[in-house]
Amino acid sequence: MKEPITCSLTGHQWWKPFLGFLVLSVVIMVPLQTASNSMSEITDLRILLSSFSFMLVLSVLLTLVQAAFTITLSRIALPLIAFRGKQFSFNGSAGEYVSLHLVCILLSLITFGFYLPWYYTRTMQYYVSHISYDGEAAKFEGKPGKLMKYYVLGLILPLLVLFVAFGVLLSTAIMYQTNNYPEIAETLFFLVGVVYIVFFILIIPFMYNLYKWFVNISWKNLRFYWKTEFWGSFFFLVGQLLLSLITLGIYLPAGILAIYKYFIDRTVIDKDGQPAGRFEFARERGGFAFLWGQILLSIVTVGIYLPWAYANILRYVLSHVTVDETPAELPQNY
Repeated sequence: MKEPITCSLTGHQWWKPFLGFLVLSVVIMVPLQTASNSMSEITDLRILLSSFSFMLVLSVLLTLVQAAFTITLSRIALPLIAFRGKQFSFNGSAGEYVSLHLVCILLSLITFGFYLPWYYTRTMQYYVSHISYDGEAAKFEGKPGKLMKYYVLGLILPLLVLFVAFGVLLSTAIMYQTNNYPEIAETLFFLVGVVYIVFFILIIPFMYNLYKWFVNISWKNLRFYWKTEFWGSFFFLVGQLLLSLITLGIYLPAGILAIYKYFIDRTVIDKDGQPAGRFEFARERGGFAFLWGQILLSIVTVGIYLPWAYANILRYVLSHVTVDETPAELPQNY
């Protein structure tokens, strides 16, 4: 039996904090971008360090504003989402969440980034544990040790190798070009471009593992997680990315819906370790035009329509999600 999820959120219910967040973000991001653009022109070490410190403070401030915004909007939106006639609830505190982020940011800076897996774990544990349904709070089950493995093997080491390869190829290409060997230089510059493309391709496996780590939640004796196969997911994501690039972004909304359906359909439910069901997303005609309509309205209104756009998209997406409580088979090539 399939049970639908319902959402009654409208832009009117959260437009004030939403637009407040957008204004604060712009106020922070404008000087941040200005400082970033001027970094390449600074030659004095003291001024360079001062500019870097200024950018770091602004980045931290932006993160804290985003944390407060997340809690504020969650308190508005989650009680408007229901399943089987019962509403979800959220009792997180913006002050507590911002304080937690600040402590985790400081620990991450002190440890040169090695604390990041624990940062993500602690903030996710806080957020998920304050979501309740039917009087019972959810629990985040992700472990920081597993995330550390993804960071080291899936991001840090590959990036170090690519960084070295990029530097060696670029410096060698410049040397050959300076010494009037244009053909060799052109080949090396081509390889530099290949390394640059490989960098973006490598981000996909890392982001896949990161989001799979995030979707690891339990409630009562139920556990929710992705049941996906890496290579099938990888080629699917690359295909959606290429279609978006080839069409100069026109396909992007359809790609987002396709990706959403792909992973929602592969989000499964276990009960006491046994399959108990899965989620399904019913994609229909008109979704592509609907998303583009929301995007264009947001552009035309210079962002003022964004609270309504996000609310409409969230309501559209959730209204097409059902929970199949029979342990149905997953889609082919999962």
